[in-house]
Amino acid sequence: MPQSSSGTIDFSTYKAVRDEIAHEDNLTGTRLNWFIASQAFLLSALAIAHSSKENFWPNPRNDYYFPLVPLLAIASCILILLGIISGALAIRRWRRVLDQMIRQDSTLPAIGRDGVIMRLGWSAPLLLPVIFLIAWSYLLVVGLM
Repeated sequence: MPQSSSGTIDFSTYKAVRDEIAHEDNLTGTRLNWFIASQAFLLSALAIAHSSKENFWPNPRNDYYFPLVPLLAIASCILILLGIISGALAIRRWRRVLDQMIRQDSTLPAIGRDGVIMRLGWSAPLLLPVIFLIAWSYLLVVGLM
């Protein structure tokens, strides 16, 4: 890490790391927005196509979008979850770099790291795709029985 002659960390390097953390955080929010929009669209498509009153559950005989929509939704859940996990890992890596910089130069401002708040904040981005994955898998299994 670049240091000045006084042994302090170059502030532009510190700012670049903070910007990378903010960028990854924004990407996570964008990925979650894509995910919620896609799930709403897919669920609406399945509900509109399922017009049969004879069977509560969509199945290949009464819904021409079944099992395509649940399979697309499951794929979306997996892909978005992988993207969110990769973003969380990138943020974790950048935070380690930032922590090391702060240990070397105590004049640099630190980012708050309240563990409970951080876990609660990451619960929705990480758990929503899992919850939808379970729901779509259940719908797929019940519809194929």
